[in-house]
Amino acid sequence: HRGDVAHAPHRLDALGAPSRGPLARPPCAAGAPPVTSESLYVARLHGTGVLRLPAADRLFGLTVLEGAVSVDAGAGAGSVRVAAGRSAALPAALQRTGPSVTLERAHAVLSAAL
Repeated sequence: HRGDVAHAPHRLDALGAPSRGPLARPPCAAGAPPVTSESLYVARLHGTGVLRLPAADRLFGLTVLEGAVSVDAGAGAGSVRVAAGRSAALPAALQRTGPSVTLERAHAVLSAAL
């Protein structure tokens, strides 16, 4: 029993900082520091707004840690919403165009084998 005290949720990013801020897609690995790899691409998606993913002819994995990410399926097909705690495979055919995604107070990881 928690009593009558209301507890406000605290939304923190992976480093413990508040998860507010500008929209970004910094690469975590792809031949650039802090982790370099010629065979793995990893990027952190965080923030709120629309972002274009890199165009590539390969399958990408998307894991949403908090918030939600909606992936535009292209060609008028609408979008697919991936909520916190869920993952999705983004097929190579979709990635060829560099699809746009809409982040909603999101913190997610995008990865692919190069």
